[in-house]
Amino acid sequence: ARDWVSIWAWRVRWFKPLEKEEYRVELDPGGRVVGFDHRILESDEGASLDQDAARDIASRFLRESQGFNLAEYELIEQSTKERKARGDHTYSYRKRGFTVGDDGHYRLTVVVKGDQLGAFREGVKVPESFSRNYAEIRSRADLLTSSFGVFWVALAVAALVILLQFYRKGLLDWQPGLVIGGLVVIASIVGVINSLPLILYSFNTTQSYAAFMAMMLAVMVLISVLQGGVIASVGTSGNAVGRQTLHGGLLSPLGRIRFGGILSRGFLRSTLVGYGIAGGMIGYITIFYLIGTRYFGLYAPADVSDYNNAFSTVLPWIYPLLAGLTAATLEEFLFRLLAISLLVRWLKRPWLAV
Repeated sequence: ARDWVSIWAWRVRWFKPLEKEEYRVELDPGGRVVGFDHRILESDEGASLDQDAARDIASRFLRESQGFNLAEYELIEQSTKERKARGDHTYSYRKRGFTVGDDGHYRLTVVVKGDQLGAFREGVKVPESFSRNYAEIRSRADLLTSSFGVFWVALAVAALVILLQFYRKGLLDWQPGLVIGGLVVIASIVGVINSLPLILYSFNTTQSYAAFMAMMLAVMVLISVLQGGVIASVGTSGNAVGRQTLHGGLLSPLGRIRFGGILSRGFLRSTLVGYGIAGGMIGYITIFYLIGTRYFGLYAPADVSDYNNAFSTVLPWIYPLLAGLTAATLEEFLFRLLAISLLVRWLKRPWLAV
């Protein structure tokens, strides 16, 4: 990967609203073109070359434009698709003497549309056996996720029931939950504005630009408001049941949200404890995978797909902060505050509830 194998790529689009034709280009981190696609209508007119003539165009492009030595590659696939007013040809080349796993290899693919270069892509062809094995692993993981989803539903129902019960009794303290939920809404909307370049990349050219942006912004703002509403509701429910279970109805677990509290001794102590636990968890996970991958065959894919697109936003550092904020507030309210308080009430054993 450090030498010549292309794995990562920046993707860029050029398009016009309400037009099918567009250009997409992929550049590796070193600035080399590793893919492009000139998208046109299937009905657009063009030449109808035979396979040899079209292959000459593809070969000349790979040699002269991309600098490949075709003596190091073998042609493994070629196909022709007759369009309404032209012929499109696809050619795939495989690098000699390079394998990944059992049938994985490095592949170059060129598409000639009429008598013009229409598309090009290079990269690793992942072995089929690996893809099947990974799909099987993911299916088991998805089954576990679905099975435990019933507990999510149970917690959500419990939060709603508690909210209604304590509302009727007039024992709800809305202030902490609403403040934190409101902050999440504001932060999420800032995140939406920060992600406008990514939103624009997904633009559907069959729509008008204004309609697309208005719809996407409206949907994302609505999702932000709903997310903040859920956090506020769960926080309020957890605060109510925690007050009754953990503090005998006298003390609110969340207290009162105020700016001066950030400088208090209790807040600083809790922050230090929290970061200490986080450091311990990072150490545990590191040891887990070091031992697991070395002695038990565990596989830990380096999946950073949720974060690499952050570099295409206006301010990349906002995305991880936003992800941390929403995860922390929802998980703390739902799992720690609400679920532990309920389990303490039912099981009468705090250690078992935790």
